[in-house]
Amino acid sequence: MANYRGPKCKLCRREGQKLFLKGDKCYGKCTLDKRPEPPGKAGQPGGLRASGRGGGRAGGARGAAGGGRSPAGGGRSGGRRSGGRTRMSDYGIRLREKQKLRRTYGVLERQFRTYFQRAEGMPGVTGGNLLGLLECRLDNVIFRLGIAASRPHARQLVTHRHVRVNGRPANVPSILLSPGDRIELKSKSRTSPFVLEIIQSGSRRDLPGWIERAPDGFSGRVLGTPTRDQIDTDVQEQLIVEYYSR
Repeated sequence: MANYRGPKCKLCRREGQKLFLKGDKCYGKCTLDKRPEPPGKAGQPGGLRASGRGGGRAGGARGAAGGGRSPAGGGRSGGRRSGGRTRMSDYGIRLREKQKLRRTYGVLERQFRTYFQRAEGMPGVTGGNLLGLLECRLDNVIFRLGIAASRPHARQLVTHRHVRVNGRPANVPSILLSPGDRIELKSKSRTSPFVLEIIQSGSRRDLPGWIERAPDGFSGRVLGTPTRDQIDTDVQEQLIVEYYSR
């Protein structure tokens, strides 16, 4: 059950938009609002040259010529820099879209590829199938129900055995839920002031039509399989299909 443990705000800066990985902090004091440039010295205006590292062989004649392996651009994932952002190639655009979706749901590359292969073998549109599989993950459903402040927080609740699925303890965040499955927070976990605050805040969150929340806010049920118009994730899934089909 490996997962990313590094700085979450760095992921948002890298993708250039909020991925909402830190709960309420993403709506208030968000690092992306203060530092919209990509992380690292290469993401700053002027690229590596602004940091004083553009000299020598890397920033000499080859960099001045504007071709080859200049640190200001090139490679498969980008071109020349303008205003701190890379003018990406077609490959880079598709790669960034794939990385954005993968990081939004907290899935590592190998598992994400497995989801894509499964979606490809399902009837219907591959991109929509992929989003549907990610939405049906246990940690995502807990987040959608408002029981957790974010998907990483939902993952923590599951791994610490605070959650039951159909009356049985569950500790695997990647469990794919089916219509009719019931999710609930364990009785001992409902008395935490932190959890109560999140439940109160989550009760005001818009609920997608494929799940329902109990009046007490501590449990919910899957009503059906999510369709594309019921998923508000800001992603162009067709670009991801093109990325894996290259």
